[in-house]
Amino acid sequence: MNNDELATRRAQAIAEDRCFSKGRLRDEFRMKPAPGAEPVKWYKNTYGGRFAVYRIADCVPMREKCPLTSKQQLAGQRLSVLSRLNSTSGRMARQAYDWLSLAPLFLDTETTGLDNTAEALEIGLTDA
Repeated sequence: MNNDELATRRAQAIAEDRCFSKGRLRDEFRMKPAPGAEPVKWYKNTYGGRFAVYRIADCVPMREKCPLTSKQQLAGQRLSVLSRLNSTSGRMARQAYDWLSLAPLFLDTETTGLDNTAEALEIGLTDA
């Protein structure tokens, strides 16, 4: 959402004198309660927690997000690769690669079909 859309949504909510929880203010409007702002009401969720509801006119905009540095972008890319490698499918792919590098003898395979979207269900291997 760009700044123009955000500004119009804020203005619309202020004109309607609407009230929101802190989480919704943060997520939808990028706003937070002003220092010293009193909650309009409290509500209790089904788990017993109490949450404050604030009038949007009593809130202030949050500061703009800083753009990510090149190091942060690289760290994010590295994290995504590592999380895929450490996932269940990544670990199974690594195990399959290790087995295939040993030049095994294939005894039997069970697949879901013969096209390129087929999946291997069971593979019988032995070392030759």
